[in-house]
Amino acid sequence: MRVFQSGKRAAGSRSAAAVAFGLVCVLSAPAPGQAPVRPAAPAPYPSSWPQIPVPAIPWGNLPPVPSSLLPWIAPTSGAAPVPVVPTPSLPLPSVGPVGSSAITFKRGPDYAFHARGGAPRERSLGQPRDNAWFSDDGGTILAAGGSTGTMFTASGSVPMNVADVFDARFSPDGQKLAIVQARSPLSVRAVPSGAVLWTHQHGLGCAARWMSPTLLVAHDDGANARLWRIDLASNPPRVTPLGGVRRADACWASPDGKRFLVRDDYVQKGGVVWLVDGDTGAASVLAQQSSGSVVGSPAGDRVCFDGSSGTVQCVRVSPRVVETVASDASLDLFSAIDDTGARMLFTSKGTTLIADFASATVRAAPQAPLRSGGSIALLSGGHLVASGSSADTTVFDLDAGTSLVKYAPRAYSVHPVGKRPRSVLVGRQESAGWDLYLEELPP
Repeated sequence: MRVFQSGKRAAGSRSAAAVAFGLVCVLSAPAPGQAPVRPAAPAPYPSSWPQIPVPAIPWGNLPPVPSSLLPWIAPTSGAAPVPVVPTPSLPLPSVGPVGSSAITFKRGPDYAFHARGGAPRERSLGQPRDNAWFSDDGGTILAAGGSTGTMFTASGSVPMNVADVFDARFSPDGQKLAIVQARSPLSVRAVPSGAVLWTHQHGLGCAARWMSPTLLVAHDDGANARLWRIDLASNPPRVTPLGGVRRADACWASPDGKRFLVRDDYVQKGGVVWLVDGDTGAASVLAQQSSGSVVGSPAGDRVCFDGSSGTVQCVRVSPRVVETVASDASLDLFSAIDDTGARMLFTSKGTTLIADFASATVRAAPQAPLRSGGSIALLSGGHLVASGSSADTTVFDLDAGTSLVKYAPRAYSVHPVGKRPRSVLVGRQESAGWDLYLEELPP
């Protein structure tokens, strides 16, 4: 919800002082025969404008935007202009399409943890950095924060110009890196040089996945977004639009790029989640949530959300199953499904809960709370939980029932590392910005 929803763009507004100044200029016109008087210079603009509430707009009922007004340049490499295809007509089906079955999760016993000895190995990934992404073999790392980044390779490190990276994917052979950014178009970089091989010409990206070492599929974000196939075996790369357009406010996708889950917050009240085929771009409605938070699986196999009557619900892609995970509960900012799609962490009413999809059970971890000012994350594979705070970082092993404390003051931010079940990224707040560390846990 690239989560994200996302705070990518901020809208300015005209202040009342500026409007009032304009009125004074009109109403203070000189009398006939009198020399005009130069008005006093306006006061300096404030450093930050007041936020004005924007009324809700029924986006799903708006006509398509003419292609001549789209805020990006026309496709290159001889591609034909891309037609704007309207969103499928409403109404949309609600959660639980015809023929789907339903499952209600059972509540299991609470997790209990006892302290264990040992200490993690630690590696600094630089400053200011707030997250990092790893190649499949672990030999290459992209660490980024704001507009700066560093690519670490076996031969050294390379500075990278980036713009708020929120996802990065290495190609299966480790020779290319697709970078999805909040303030700059999706781009593909060469490894280890960091040279730009291709830049998306259709706005910002929402998610990108490699189907092969030279074939990338990517979905835009914002209005009139769609799926694209990028063939980097061609020179220049051949870019092909797939399927129709839709609004995309958040995206999740399977690692192989075969399935994309695309959240549209405005197609109708509450929004919907589209299931988009990675080969063809064909889309169908997977779920229509009523309101609240939405969490998609990094495996692309289900989406979870706040359902009706205070429930947490999920819809599985195949077979199509509606799962009622918990009653009298809701998702929040730190809710997430692990990278394998096996388990989901969410906090509700101050309690940390772990849902296991294979066994259809939910267990509480009261000893692993979300601490004030900190963060909590489910690590790769869903077997460990990391909790960061101003005092320290604590990792809880759900299977062994143990907890390991790493003393790290101001360690407010914790992140999982894909395909590395015993690794966690820890961001520490320092005077000059965020210091990012890789903590590798003992077996």
